[in-house]
Amino acid sequence: MAKSCGIHIDQRSFHLIALDGSARKHKVIAHASGEIPYGEDPVEFVAQGLRRAVKKKKISGDGVGLAVDSGLAAFRTITLPFDDRAKIEEVIKFEIENDLPQWNIDDVIVDFHVVASKPGVQSSLLVSALPKERLAMQLAACEEAGLEANDAELDGTALFNAAYEAGVLEGDSAQLLVHIGDATTVVVLVDGGRLASIRAIRGGRMIVPKEVSVDLDEEDSLEPEARETEEAADAGRQLAQTAQRIRRELSRTVLGARTENTIETIFLCGGELPGLSDEETLVDLPVQPLYAVPPVEGADDPQALVIAYGAALSQLGAAKVSSHLRREDLRYSGKFERLELPLAVFALLLCTLLGVKFITLTHQLNWRDQWELDPASPKKGDMQIWL
Repeated sequence: MAKSCGIHIDQRSFHLIALDGSARKHKVIAHASGEIPYGEDPVEFVAQGLRRAVKKKKISGDGVGLAVDSGLAAFRTITLPFDDRAKIEEVIKFEIENDLPQWNIDDVIVDFHVVASKPGVQSSLLVSALPKERLAMQLAACEEAGLEANDAELDGTALFNAAYEAGVLEGDSAQLLVHIGDATTVVVLVDGGRLASIRAIRGGRMIVPKEVSVDLDEEDSLEPEARETEEAADAGRQLAQTAQRIRRELSRTVLGARTENTIETIFLCGGELPGLSDEETLVDLPVQPLYAVPPVEGADDPQALVIAYGAALSQLGAAKVSSHLRREDLRYSGKFERLELPLAVFALLLCTLLGVKFITLTHQLNWRDQWELDPASPKKGDMQIWL
């Protein structure tokens, strides 16, 4: 039986889920979650948490998939006058470079998904760009825990794969998949069972702590209960503003969506956000919780494991949409450019070998000529050194 492990690293939390079985039939054999306290090193804290889960639940390091926060990436939509995937991979970085002025194109990983295509004519692409250093930090946390990821993807594609596996995506309608993360809310638009777009909304379930400077007299005058009440009220206002902003962005997404089918349902998962996760309708659309994860024993909130579950599905071969953020930069170059470095090294070694052979043969000829002239005293010692 095949085994896979999905890891979802958010900005202030991490989730892990391990599956056993095949792409068509599998079960959850282990899971783990943890919150990253403010002030802690995220890489070290996540590595320690994953290491404890590996040791306690005996999770294998094979078939590991990583899902990262889509808020760390940028999304663009472009159209190319061909649909050959090999050609797209060769030119995609050059085509998207002008659309990413905030980053150096050599410092980002570019991935794409074909949204629509006309054979031999054109293709419409959803392109994602993620800075390499941001992905490197999350990969380092997995490697320190002994769970080196075979591949990585954004949580938007993992969310789509989890929903597709759950069978909630209907072919004759469109849906919105919404995942409330720590600091980012991911919105995936699905049209007719196909991935149409991904966007990341700034704002999530986490409260950003504020440092407030007050006078000593005022601080002493506040009782602990009053201070807690004031902090709770401030947190409530912050979450209410976040929920209002997300609702506004969801409305823009629905109004600006160009889909062949009508958007009928919003599927919600992830963390709890008052004013959003407890609503029955959003932007005049019915809201349903996304129950995508198989039964998980001992899980307090299975909906928080949806992204990790989608990443684990990719390693089982059950992914409807494949994402490869660990692709090498040479995959964007031509066939000859991929061989430049190996050919250069081979040519250097060949020249070195021929040079040594030439020197050796020269000394052998000199030794032979000297021996013919004076057989009594051949200079054999110098020859032995070169041999």
